Formats: sequence, structure tokens, C-alpha cells
Amino acid sequence: MSGEKLFGIPIFSGTYDDIVNEFKNSEYIQLFSINAEIVMGAKKDASWLLSYKDNKTNHIDGYWIKKALEWKYKKKFEKISGSDLISDVCDFANTHNKKIFLLGAKESVSIKAANEMRKTYPNIQLDRYSPSYNVKGMDVKENNIVLSMIHSNKPDIVIVCLGAPKQEKWIIENQSLLIDNGVRITMGAGGTLDFISGEVKRAPLWVRNIGFEWLFRLIIEPWRIKRQITTLPIFILYALFEIVSYRFKK
Repeated sequence: MSGEKLFGIPIFSGTYDDIVNEFKNSEYIQLFSINAEIVMGAKKDASWLLSYKDNKTNHIDGYWIKKALEWKYKKKFEKISGSDLISDVCDFANTHNKKIFLLGAKESVSIKAANEMRKTYPNIQLDRYSPSYNVKGMDVKENNIVLSMIHSNKPDIVIVCLGAPKQEKWIIENQSLLIDNGVRITMGAGGTLDFISGEVKRAPLWVRNIGFEWLFRLIIEPWRIKRQITTLPIFILYALFEIVSYRFKK
């Protein structure tokens, strides 16, 4: 792709089909979703920001990121939702008899999601592990359990649902081991298993198509409003500053 960035984070600027072709044909790839909360969080956390620096498939998974990039570069960008992308990852696994490992989410959610995935994609081989909740991430003991399972099962695809930034940091920290064990695709999937399991209702397609999935999510999960109110105005100010600076330099 052409090298666009936002707040120093490289952004995948291709289409949905382009990123699907990328993961189908890559020896190893990391699929990281980018939204306004993520970029603002990464601005305050150097190790989190570093997770994105050398990754070419940081894809736009937020309305406000899409608009900021379009204002900055004066061209169209495509929103690529991780909740959509996981379907194509699973379809690829189903078609080619690939192994998937699910890491994260509550155990009840993970079990339901795994069962739904097996129904929809009967040819996939799937294993899963739900670590105990820890705001700082997995402890050494649980991390060793996960790495041992990956070493034993040799999955082709690891879908990590620990939430940002834990999932991105975990993927980067364990990148060498994942590659050595034959993993081809890693994906930071956040709350996607909540949608697959049916625990959380996803916005209808028409709402997604007009760019208001974020508003639908706020309506069904009003506790997110406080986070949005504190994040979005600051994001917009930073984005405007970056856009003006970029235009001035040009």
C-alpha cells in the first residue's frame, strides 16, 4: 500500500479484498484493528504504539479514523471491521483445513463462539483457551499454558481476544515463537467473540453501511458513553492539528 499514517501509526489503505488477499498469501501476518480509542491510548503508551510501528496491516476499524484519514489525504479510505474480517479468516481456514486457536474472552463466551464457528465452518480444527481476567494481562503461569498449547497443536491461525492493548502486546512479545510453530495469521480481535457467541448484538448491516455502528454500540452498551465523551473530542483536536500540519508541510 502507499504508506499513509495517522499519529505515526502506519495504516493499511487498501480495500477489504486487498487485505483478504494479503492474509491468504502471506507467510506470516498480523491483523490489527485501529479506532479512535486505540490511537489515543497508544499515544500515551510507547510499548503499545511500538506494536503498530512495523506492521503493514493495521486496518481502519473506526468511523472517526476513516474520516480523519480522508480529511488528511483527500481521498477515500475503506473501513475494514475486524468483526467482518474474522469471517473471511475462518472461511479461509475452512476451505484449506487450517487449525485455529482462540485466545481470550470469558470462558462461557469462548465456548459458545467456538461452537458457532464449528457449525458454520465444519472443516476447521479449533482449540481455545480463556485465561483468568487480569487487567495487566496474563501472568507467567497462564502464558506458559498458552504457549505450550500452541507448541502442541501447531495452529495456523491465532485469534487473540484479550482487548487492546493486551492482545497486540502479547502477539508482538510472542511473535518469534508463533512463527517458529507455524502460525501464519495472528489477529487482535477484541470483543469479536461476543458477537459470534450472540452475547452482544451487532449493528444491522444497513447501520454499518452508513457508518453508524459506533452509535449503535453506544445505544446497546451505554457504559461506553463516558469513554467516548472523554476520547473523541481530544482525538478530533489532535487529528485536526495533524491534518493542518500535513497540509502546511506540503
